[in-house]
Amino acid sequence: MSVRRGQARLLEIATKLEKNSRLPKSERLFLSVALKQISEGEDAEKALDVKAKRGERKGTHAKVAKHGTVFFLGWIATAILPESEGGYGLSVSAACRRVSEMTYSHLRLSPESIRRYWDKYKNNYNPSFTIPAD
Repeated sequence: MSVRRGQARLLEIATKLEKNSRLPKSERLFLSVALKQISEGEDAEKALDVKAKRGERKGTHAKVAKHGTVFFLGWIATAILPESEGGYGLSVSAACRRVSEMTYSHLRLSPESIRRYWDKYKNNYNPSFTIPAD
């Protein structure tokens, strides 16, 4: 299981516990086994199945950055389309500058960095989605 799926599972369990909802038997068993293992000295991340693998990131910043990247690549794909096709008719450079201006402060990227992401994306993948223009 990926660390993200493990984190999502724990969040779901925590939310149910907080709302005093009934937990399925499988989740109660998972928690009881994990807590026993932790009480016996097992690493909590391993017992709760949220230990990150080599190179895997588990912080909120990494998750937000990944989702932000998907959004701005889709926005660029739409923005560079001609207006007749529902885009803004921008050049790639102009689209990258616009994305740089609209990224959140904790994800602030330069137009050059955004252009590198775009060049890698467009060369390795065929842009297969668009975000409707206003």
